[in-house]
Amino acid sequence: MSTNKPGYMRHYYHHKRLEVLKLLGGKCAICGSETLEDLDIHHKNGYKGSFARPNERGGWQQLGDVIRTIKEGRAAELELQCYMHNRNHWGRK
Repeated sequence: MSTNKPGYMRHYYHHKRLEVLKLLGGKCAICGSETLEDLDIHHKNGYKGSFARPNERGGWQQLGDVIRTIKEGRAAELELQCYMHNRNHWGRK
């Protein structure tokens, strides 16, 4: 009997990500978009401490950092932004 580990882990990651998005309000802090697939987690004060630049860490590590921040009672450091607003913040075209 084989298990589909890649599929399971992908499902688990998306399940945890949706939990975090709902915990943080479930909508863009700027425009109010509620499309969960379009939302990014924005760190208001930039990446500090264990946070690395987004291109230096994978999705699991970033999600782990976000969950740790929430558990430490620092959820106010995070906000949700839709893809367009978060992209504009980082100066991406």
